[in-house]
Amino acid sequence: MLRDEDSRSYRFLLVGLGILWIMDGILQMQPGMFTRGFVTNVLSPVMSGQPSWVVSLMQEGIHLWMQMFSVSNMISTLIQLLIGVLLLCAKGTVRIIGLYLSLLWALIVWAFAEGFGGIFAGSPTILTGAPGSALFYAIASILLLLPSYIWSTELIRRFVRYLGSAYLLLATLWQALPSSGYFQSANLAGIFTQASQLAPQPGFLVAALSSMAYVAAQHTIIFNIVFSSLLAIIAVLWFAWNRSFITLLIALALCFAIWLFGQDFGIFGGFATDVNSAPIFGLLLIVGWLNGQDNSVFYGKHRY
Repeated sequence: MLRDEDSRSYRFLLVGLGILWIMDGILQMQPGMFTRGFVTNVLSPVMSGQPSWVVSLMQEGIHLWMQMFSVSNMISTLIQLLIGVLLLCAKGTVRIIGLYLSLLWALIVWAFAEGFGGIFAGSPTILTGAPGSALFYAIASILLLLPSYIWSTELIRRFVRYLGSAYLLLATLWQALPSSGYFQSANLAGIFTQASQLAPQPGFLVAALSSMAYVAAQHTIIFNIVFSSLLAIIAVLWFAWNRSFITLLIALALCFAIWLFGQDFGIFGGFATDVNSAPIFGLLLIVGWLNGQDNSVFYGKHRY
């Protein structure tokens, strides 16, 4: 029976999450983060369209942050770097402390900085990262805190099977519901246009995003129907054939396309706080697939 330390899936998630936290900490060290611009350019826009209770919650956090915004940002930076180092380098009890810190900080970020990923704002979309990368960080932390025997079974694969399919189906609803507004040119094309205007960023990215914005503006209804259908199809594929390496590649290709065209790799503009939700979601998909490989039943029979 595999111990969690011997499991490829466990190690992959642990290392992947640790690297992501360190990347987030590095992004938090950008010069703009130590100014009031962090609130103006990052936190305030998140409050747009949110219900009053979310706005009130975020305003309390902003008020606390602005008491000493440079110090607040340094503390945030150090916490994220510490979490990453603990996950990558520590063992035993110290690593467990790091995982609990990861879970706690992810939930704080999800509520106070991401506004719960915009899921209460009326028009969430997977293209911009809903339901928020911090929620997936929290889920990853919980999985890593589970007892060893669970990683020695296919429970992780089954959980990721349902998680991935449910998320993609929910993303389909967000995208396809008329009330979300993505059958309107300004709303759909605006996602890509806004990403293309972040500076500085490589010219090839600007060109790619501008081209996507043009296509979305000219063929809004067809574009949104095709994209929504693609999300639904991959949700079904992942649910039915999540053991297949081909299915994994298709799902990861979707994650990469969303990360590129919708989330602009999450790092440009001088105020990026993380690499957005596509990488951590893709990481969870890989972990689910690896868990199935680690714990495949014998005689060619698979349990679903």
